[in-house]
Amino acid sequence: MKRLLIIISFLPCLALAQTSDVFLNKANEQVKQHQFKEALANFTYAIQLNGNNIKAYQYRADDYIKMGDYQPAIVDFTKVLTADPGNATIYSYRANAYSNLKDYTDAIKDFDKAIELGLQHADLYHYRANAKLNSGDSVGAVGDFSKAIALAPKDAELYEFRGVAKAKMNDHKGAIDDYTYALSIDPRLPNVHYYRANSEGSLIPKWQLGQYRPASLIIAFKSAGFMFTKAPKPALA
Repeated sequence: MKRLLIIISFLPCLALAQTSDVFLNKANEQVKQHQFKEALANFTYAIQLNGNNIKAYQYRADDYIKMGDYQPAIVDFTKVLTADPGNATIYSYRANAYSNLKDYTDAIKDFDKAIELGLQHADLYHYRANAKLNSGDSVGAVGDFSKAIALAPKDAELYEFRGVAKAKMNDHKGAIDDYTYALSIDPRLPNVHYYRANSEGSLIPKWQLGQYRPASLIIAFKSAGFMFTKAPKPALA
């Protein structure tokens, strides 16, 4: 009899959990259709019916991210991490949400934790490098871009941004090397031509700058649809 009572008392909880999953599945289908607001309502219903439905918190956080609403996404990711503190992927997701809010200190902490837990891929080091660069740590950014490059040596963007970090450190020779290598991978990068021209110009004595017209800058302007022309001669009086 006691066993029967336990089973009966458990049935409402089981029913609520199943109903919660129904709303969760419906919300996921809406996300696939880009119906993010509608999905948000159903993720919330799923959580209201079962506050321990950790997947619902995770997917609702993802939905918030898709709508560009990062603060509530952080709250939901934190709920997931409370239940699953060893989830490196969720730390990386929360880190990106912090970065989008320009909270680079907390972003770096979460990237650190994700890496500590064993998550290793080029994008993770790239994103942490961006956070370090935006927080003024150019040396740390160069280190992370280098780690990302070791994992993805043919990603031109990594060399481009490492070059930017080096330029911020006034290592213009190093920056030029990175920009040049980026262009060897993908020569159709007008921003990189422009960045390289700036670094080249930084190595030219000031008295020569007025005569300086680097090939990199010419290529950058041509890519943007501009052409260098000779200045017109002044009209004779």
